[in-house]
Amino acid sequence: ADVLREHPQVIVIADECYEYMCWGKPHTRIATLDGMWDRTVTISSAGKTFSATGWKIGYVVGPAPLVQRIHMTNQWVQFCIATPLQTAVAEALREAAKPYQGEATYFDWVAREFQRKCERLCAGLVD
Repeated sequence: ADVLREHPQVIVIADECYEYMCWGKPHTRIATLDGMWDRTVTISSAGKTFSATGWKIGYVVGPAPLVQRIHMTNQWVQFCIATPLQTAVAEALREAAKPYQGEATYFDWVAREFQRKCERLCAGLVD
């Protein structure tokens, strides 16, 4: 972010589809760093977050002027996603912030599952 602050004309497009699959050290969105919100569009994917990649539902978060530009062009580049799936993802994002399977949130559970699977794979490769 320090380098980007020296170049105020630069807009950041942050692909953070895997943000909930981090463990050991929390993920930091670039948009949360000092001076970055107004110039950052964060892209995420419900397919990655909820292991439903066939749904092909993504979303962007950012300041209104940048998101509005994406909205204006999006009608020409998107897949046709059924409205019920969009509604399901919106509800899933709300529910995911609640306790899940013994973890504080679904997002914490996802990170723990990926950590567990990674450790198992690494142990298998060592043996």
